[in-house]
Amino acid sequence: MIAALTLGILGGLTVELPPAAQVRGVELRLGDVATVSGDDEALVRQARLLVLGATPAPGYTRQLVRGDILRELGFALDGEEVTLQGAPLTRVTLRTQTLGASEQIDTAKQALQSVFRGQDVELMPKTNVQSLEIPEPRESYSLRPRTQTLRAVTGSQGVAVDVVVDGEVWRTLWTSWEVNMYELWPVLRAAVRKGETLTAAHFETRRVRVGSGRISSPLSAKAYGVAEAARTLEAGYVVLEEDVTRAWTVERGDPCQLEVKSGGVSAHVRAEVMANGRVGDRVPVRIDSNQRQVVAVVKGKGYLLVDMTPAPKPQPAPEGDQPEGTPADQPERETKPNEQAGRKPDVRSRQQVTPRIDQ
Repeated sequence: MIAALTLGILGGLTVELPPAAQVRGVELRLGDVATVSGDDEALVRQARLLVLGATPAPGYTRQLVRGDILRELGFALDGEEVTLQGAPLTRVTLRTQTLGASEQIDTAKQALQSVFRGQDVELMPKTNVQSLEIPEPRESYSLRPRTQTLRAVTGSQGVAVDVVVDGEVWRTLWTSWEVNMYELWPVLRAAVRKGETLTAAHFETRRVRVGSGRISSPLSAKAYGVAEAARTLEAGYVVLEEDVTRAWTVERGDPCQLEVKSGGVSAHVRAEVMANGRVGDRVPVRIDSNQRQVVAVVKGKGYLLVDMTPAPKPQPAPEGDQPEGTPADQPERETKPNEQAGRKPDVRSRQQVTPRIDQ
């Protein structure tokens, strides 16, 4: 009684420890496990917020010894008078809640989907995810994926998700995923033999899995009719540029039909191709009738074109249009030759000029 009165007069704190306590969150504070009292409210609040380390892991116990608490209070309160009462040892356990497996999977999956930005992908978890006991938060918890480590590639990929309790990362959860990306590509309807010319009729569009290591795109439709299979290709195969060779539309020495066009008039003559070419190429040809060589554009098998239509000339301004700022009724003034184009009259034109002869 006398000791209590003395503390009330002189100030100080009284800390009473229980034999056992359950706590929340990730940080263990003195106020979570002990009853702190005293006349100085600011000092009492400071003592209650004193951090004694981390809370125990789910399913485990942490022991707090009276002497350790007294030492921590001495450091934090700078020599303030402290009286410890109650149990000599406190067993601390953690209050928990369950984090379901579906919540973990959904968070990781959404993170991967955000990286692929709406592309056609299939995401399959390879990890057997289990429910997890996490600390019951003082305020809130959240799952925060580490998207900066993710890439928009196919194959196996790991996703890290931080479990954040009361603003602190409590644990990082890893899940492994198999990522398959798909695109709509043209594939062969049926097998083709080596040397066969590929046309649009050989292909149909299908949803095809795309490998992350691919270096080529499907054969362009512009190659249909001129590309030949470099080897036998199976049905369902995605034809790439390296799977074909380009056939020449015309070859040197081929006879051809040459159209010579000028405006709305055209004539057809027979000619001989002087160089190999494909559709759109410009190649020399020799006209049979006069052996004259011209350059023509390959339009198809055995058909080339020379277009001699002149470029259109600029149209003159309509009659009656006057330059801006010139009155239409202004009388015309005779312009002397030397005044054309804004030049001043040359005085020498009215004088006799003696030619100079260098000796």
